[in-house]
Amino acid sequence: MASNPIEQRIEMIADEWAVSKSNRSARLIRITSKPDEEDMVDTFLTYMVAVDTPILDIAFHFESQYTDDEEFTKSLLNELDETITIWNTSKKGDDIDFEEIEWKPDYNSHSVKEYGWAGIFTDNFNRLSKILQLHPDNYTVAILKNTNTEKGYLNWLTKCLQYGIDDGVRYVVTDTTENPVYERLYRENESRVLTLRLNLNMPLAMEQIASMIPPDEPSALYRKSFMSMMNAMSAKKEKEAENFGKICISEAENLLVKDPYWITQLVVVYTALANDKIRYKKKQEVLDYADKAIAAAVASENRLDRSISESLIAQALMFRGTVYYTNKEWDKSYEDYHTAYEIYYRQKSTVNSIEAARMSANAGFRCGRKEESMRVLSQVIKLGETMDNEIAMASSFRLVIDLFMDKSYEKYIGFDELQNICNPLFGEDWQNVVKSWNKPPDKDSIIELEKLTNI
Repeated sequence: MASNPIEQRIEMIADEWAVSKSNRSARLIRITSKPDEEDMVDTFLTYMVAVDTPILDIAFHFESQYTDDEEFTKSLLNELDETITIWNTSKKGDDIDFEEIEWKPDYNSHSVKEYGWAGIFTDNFNRLSKILQLHPDNYTVAILKNTNTEKGYLNWLTKCLQYGIDDGVRYVVTDTTENPVYERLYRENESRVLTLRLNLNMPLAMEQIASMIPPDEPSALYRKSFMSMMNAMSAKKEKEAENFGKICISEAENLLVKDPYWITQLVVVYTALANDKIRYKKKQEVLDYADKAIAAAVASENRLDRSISESLIAQALMFRGTVYYTNKEWDKSYEDYHTAYEIYYRQKSTVNSIEAARMSANAGFRCGRKEESMRVLSQVIKLGETMDNEIAMASSFRLVIDLFMDKSYEKYIGFDELQNICNPLFGEDWQNVVKSWNKPPDKDSIIELEKLTNI
């Protein structure tokens, strides 16, 4: 029996999973969650492969990102081969019933002609399932954690279904209610794609967790107020959210005397309050809270390790830069984004550097700073010389290249040099790969803010 609200919700997902996987026609399980449930889904997927979990399915996590059918399939099979090799060669405890798995990837499947590389992966995973010989109630599960859900990847999944996923196999993908990228796949393959829709009531879970904090714990009032603030924001109760926010700020300032790390919570609360004011289109209050978040972050320079305080400052600047951007205050937006970029670049924080450079250039091109913007873009593009494929695909690096090539770029980086950077990351067809990338993998804060502020 679960002992806390989080464990209870993991058990709820496990129960839903048990029902969903047992549907005899289903081959692909699509777990759909609300924004505040996404972390719980990730936790559940990790829980599936834990040693002490009651789930007896054998699940394999695949981290590979889609580029094209061939590279994606080869990468998946390489991951699978590595996992099985680790199982076969690692030292086991006496309590583990060990049998070597005699499986190796086969790239010569007959499925290439009709179903392409998707058929090859499906054939190989089906073969593994037969080798494992699990109980009929348990399944061999492929958890596809790819975030690049472009048309090519969805077609690849369709071909897997068409080839034929075995009865003892289930594929798992994750989706969101805000951006249901697998909806069309579900509609076109209803008999084989089952949607598991979660309803975890996470606001209640957070309040339950807060209520478990001992009353004499110094941070109890802050934590309870913070949960209440976030729930009020979700319920669109502006004044209630603001009142709880004031309590959080007061408590964090009191706790700051003994522990300097509470200054990070001040930045979090000010940013959350600013975000909430965007909903009500109160631009001046948004900026006031954004300014306070930056002031708190700057004050941390005398209290925290330099790397931590600089990261706080950069995060706060990125947020205010986005607010200025939506207000079309290009100069101010550029200054905030550019300063954040300099911090991230100095810290060698690659993914953050890429995004800060992209937004800095977007603002810079609009306020007559093309020269500086192009130099920043060229500087961050050269990081690609030592970047691995996963970072290149999972970050907004392709958007940076597309933005760069949209201008007269040759005096900053020649085409040959650019090609030498992009070929190893995206393949010979790198220009089309770059052009086909319309948005970064994470929610684009600019788009979200523009929706809310109607700018």
